[in-house]
Amino acid sequence: MKQLFTICLLIIASQVFSQNNAINSLQQRLVQAKGTEKIPELNNLAKTYRNVDPNKSVAVGRKALKYINNDDISKVFSLINIGILYSEAGMGKKSIPYLLFDSTKKDEHYINRAVFMFDSLNIDEGEIASLNSLATLLIRKHEFAKLPNIINKITILLTKEKDSYVAMNSYRLLSDYYANKGDYKKSNGYLKKWVTVHDSILNKKNRYALDEFQVIYKTEKKDQEKKTQEAAINDKDLKLRYSLAGAGGILAVLILIATLYWGKNEANKQLVSQSLNVVGKTQYENDKMNHPTNHQTIDKELKKHIINALDKQIGTKVYLKSGLAIKELAEKCDTNRSYLSQMIHEKYQMNFNNFINKYRIEEAKRLLIEPGNVIPLKALHERLGFSSYTRFHEAFKKYTGVTPSFFLKTIKEL
Repeated sequence: MKQLFTICLLIIASQVFSQNNAINSLQQRLVQAKGTEKIPELNNLAKTYRNVDPNKSVAVGRKALKYINNDDISKVFSLINIGILYSEAGMGKKSIPYLLFDSTKKDEHYINRAVFMFDSLNIDEGEIASLNSLATLLIRKHEFAKLPNIINKITILLTKEKDSYVAMNSYRLLSDYYANKGDYKKSNGYLKKWVTVHDSILNKKNRYALDEFQVIYKTEKKDQEKKTQEAAINDKDLKLRYSLAGAGGILAVLILIATLYWGKNEANKQLVSQSLNVVGKTQYENDKMNHPTNHQTIDKELKKHIINALDKQIGTKVYLKSGLAIKELAEKCDTNRSYLSQMIHEKYQMNFNNFINKYRIEEAKRLLIEPGNVIPLKALHERLGFSSYTRFHEAFKKYTGVTPSFFLKTIKEL
């Protein structure tokens, strides 16, 4: 326990030292910079002060505007930065008395100026970041009436956005927005995109960190070998140093793996929570498939008869029958397989197998969240009508984004 406490203190001390080092370094670079060279240094210094001293953070951010021409794109990003600083300072992190000297909404004012400049300069690059900031700000203030136009702009610009971090923030913002509106289908779709980009960024960071570690390790190893030869270090000391270097390397890799796992685990928990919102409200998404090109003409009365018969069969949970084939279901609906297949395509935009599996997975989620559920996962597929646990596992992950075991584990933790 003492060792753990000591490690925590060392980590905190290291973070404080690193932050102070960064501030000192930026201040030195600011002194050396001239004219417009001061702009990026002032913006970076303002961001670094964000959690340390909000007063200085805002004041330093505003200084950057003095070095920028009105038509300079740098001014746009400085305005966004100042708006975010005002927002964070005024939303509970630390109060800044002079922020409230009048009734103006300084945070929204600066971000709106940035959006206006993007429009006047006719520049797409970076505009979505300012719109994300403005939307987040309005959500914090519960000013939801202003959101729809901004959300539409973000959705349009997102199709051309190349920055992974900006895209990730946009997907999360859109997911939260549609979840608050009750549109869980769109919310879940954007959440899945967020998870994909989030995982991609984590993987890139992991690869970069591992490459950097290998370079450092090889450099240190060569230096150590050179020093060993020059100083004629004995074998015993040499083995000890290599052991420590190896242990440090293993620890670094384990930390990287743990960080990556934690990030992915949190993202998957979001998918489970989102999935719980739609249990019992089956929403059909368009699965990728080949739609038939030889549809037959079916009169309205026959269509109505087939749909009513199909709904009745679904109400009896016919989809839980193992080995259920479209021919068998068609006979139960008093029609032929061609007509039934065509009606499933027209109403639910999916083929027969996906249609049946969708209902089976909804039933699986319902069973798993029931209090006192004691059905083993390995036995659940038989009750749902799947021919094997492997097929059940694949279908579950396809429609929920997570494995059955992870879903069950998360449910127990909620």
